[in-house]
Parts: sequence; C-alpha cells; structure tokens
Amino acid sequence: MKNLIKILNNRKLINMRQRLVHDVFLSDETEKVLHSMEEYMEVYNTVIDDWDTFFLWFTTVKYPGLSGAKVKIYKALFEAVRDSDDPVSTGHDSSIAKDIVGSILKKTYAEAMASKLFDVAHGSDDTDINEAIEDSLSEYSELRESYGLLIDADEERDEDNNVMSVLDDDTSKQSSGFNWCLKELDMTFGKLCAGDLYFIGGRPDSGKTSLLCHQVAHTLKQIGDGRSIVWMTNEERASKVKLRLLSSISKMSATDIMSDVDDFKSKHSHILPEKDALIVKNIYDWNTKSVSSLLNKINPALIIFDQLSKISITQSCANDAERLSKLASFARSLSQNYPVLSTIWADGSAEGAQYIQQGQLYGSKTGIQGEADAILTVGRLHNDSIPNARYLYAPKNKLSGGDPSCRNAKWEVVIHPEIGRYSSVNTPL
Repeated sequence: MKNLIKILNNRKLINMRQRLVHDVFLSDETEKVLHSMEEYMEVYNTVIDDWDTFFLWFTTVKYPGLSGAKVKIYKALFEAVRDSDDPVSTGHDSSIAKDIVGSILKKTYAEAMASKLFDVAHGSDDTDINEAIEDSLSEYSELRESYGLLIDADEERDEDNNVMSVLDDDTSKQSSGFNWCLKELDMTFGKLCAGDLYFIGGRPDSGKTSLLCHQVAHTLKQIGDGRSIVWMTNEERASKVKLRLLSSISKMSATDIMSDVDDFKSKHSHILPEKDALIVKNIYDWNTKSVSSLLNKINPALIIFDQLSKISITQSCANDAERLSKLASFARSLSQNYPVLSTIWADGSAEGAQYIQQGQLYGSKTGIQGEADAILTVGRLHNDSIPNARYLYAPKNKLSGGDPSCRNAKWEVVIHPEIGRYSSVNTPL
C-alpha cells in the first residue's frame, strides 16, 4: 500500500479518495494512515514532505498509545513510503498510479459539476451556467496537468505512432515557425516554433527585455491575420513595456518618440499589422488560472512572460521548489500550442560574467529549467573594450532545427539599448 499512500499525498486527492478508495478494501494500518494524513494536511496546511516527522507525529500525537509491535509495523511502512519513488512519474507502476489519480479526479469533478448544474436548473442557484462549471473545469485541468494526465487515452491512440512521421512533423514545424531577430539565434535554435519553451536568463539590466522587444518587432512581420503576440509582465509596468516595444519596432528612442507624440502617431499609425497584433498585460498578483483565462480569449502566435516565476498557482505546494516545478509544467503545457519565451534571473555569481552557465540561473535545481527546450543567457562584462557588447550562450538546447555545430554556441553581439535592438558585431542595424 506504500504506492497508494504516496499517490494520495495531496490535499485535494486525500479529501477525494473515499469516492473510489473505500475503507472496506484497506487494511487497518493503511486506513489509519490515510485518515491521519488527511488530518495532518488540514491542521498544518501542507503536504507531507518529511515522512520521518510525520511518523513521529503519528506515534506521539495521533496515536500515543500504540504498542511496541504496532510502532514497528508503522515504522516499516513509513520507511518504505519515504524511500520509494513517486509512483505517478516513475517506475513500472506509473500507468496504474495515473489511472487511479485520473479516476479519482474524473469522478469527483464530474459529480461537482453535475451538482452545480442541477442547482442552476432547479432555481436554487442563480449563477450563469458557464460560471457554474468554469471553476471546476479549470481546477480539474490544472490537477490533471500537475499529474501528467493531459493526454487522454483516446487522443493517444489517434496519434501517428509510425517513427517515420517525426520527419514530416519536424519539417512542418520548422516551415511554420518564426525567424529569430539575430542570424546567430537562427543558427543555434532553428525557427521559433509552437511546442518550444525557452528561458532567457541574465542579470538585471543585462539586455533580456531588449532582446525580447527586438524579437517581438521581428515576429510582428511574420504572424498571420487574427493572431496576437501576448506579452505578460510583472517586472515592469505595462506602460513602460509598451513604450520600449514601440521604440524597438520603430527604431526610435523613447526620448524621440515622446518629444513629439502627435508626429509619431501620424507617421506610424500603421506600425502594427492589426490593432490587436500585440497585447501587453500587467499580471501582478495573477495566477495560472488568470493567465489561462486570458489566453483562451485570444489567438496567440507567441507568448512572452516577464517573469514566469512570479506567477502564483492555485494548487497547494509544500515549498517554493514545488511551486516553480508546477509553474514550469504550466508553461510547458502552453508551449504545446504556441512558442513560449520567459525571462529568468541569474544569481549574483553571474554579475560581470561573459558567458553565464545554467547553474547560475534562479531555480537551477528545480523543474523550471528541466522543462525548458532551450535556455539562452545574456552575459555582460564590466569595463568591456567593446561598447555595449553582450555575450549570448545556449547552455541547454534540445532543439533540432539549427546548425548542429552551433547547438551550444557562444556569440558576441551588440545591444542598442536606446532603441531596444541587437545587431551582430560589425553589422549595421
């Protein structure tokens, strides 16, 4: 039963378990453990990440009168749970564990939505029908996502499992992607495509946002009708980001733009291919549900987060590492349909570094970087002999679209901060 105990180490699942996992099928020991886990999570508002501490609480607070023989039984059980891998993501029982979790989630949320709709139908709840089920559907999807249950069995069966199909898929992906704003990045990564998740790392004021602004200016020329580039910011105010984007698109400094706003408006009235081709949103205090709600209302061509790590999630987390890992999974799920770029901080050791390594980035020991298809870092030397030189490096690159000899290439480029653009060395804008 150690796998069942570990599977249900989640505040939502532990409360749902009796819908499918009845006490009559469990041993007395397992039943006591599950009831105690539920109480422990409720009282201390956390999942169990230290099974030795939980064992101590179980035997001294919850059941202080256990006999020595019983204590030995529970000790062996908790040690087995502690030392086992996560059954949902590893081991030969992974598919069984996912089926258990999937069944619990499906039954629980189906009943919740049916109950809500029944109340609406019989007049005891005046909530709009869409509102009645939206929250439950969103929570259900987020939980399925966190357990890797996004693909249904029917969808999986519909996929083309012939190994040769990857050749057509990769060719199609590259033909529909976007060119980068620098030829060096095209050589390193290939085209910017749906299915790809990138992190752009560096110290403050190193040029991360300018690089993203330049990429947006370059991508605007490539997106189709009715599609939008969506920039979500919780770093700088949206108004400041908008001005930086206008500067990069027009190749004019913010000072020049603001010196004669009317003249700028008359000369650049068609600076965007369509009114909503570029959307910039403040996302201070937003969570993943808010982000999903926004994206469901538009048709993104490219998504940019500045910064992803500041977004909160609706699920409970034992610690910040778990929160970051779930955020990374959320970004990964978005990238299945649109390319996603996010900035990420580099720690103090990267200050003045020419080529920043992956281990110098925030959350380097969490899933936030493990989910990335590629990581690009922006380095900056102090007192550099080359004015405005920046150093681009791809410490992680799982993509196949670029030149194989440039997979982890290091590039020296030049930033033009006054207009938010980059250029190759000795190459004019």
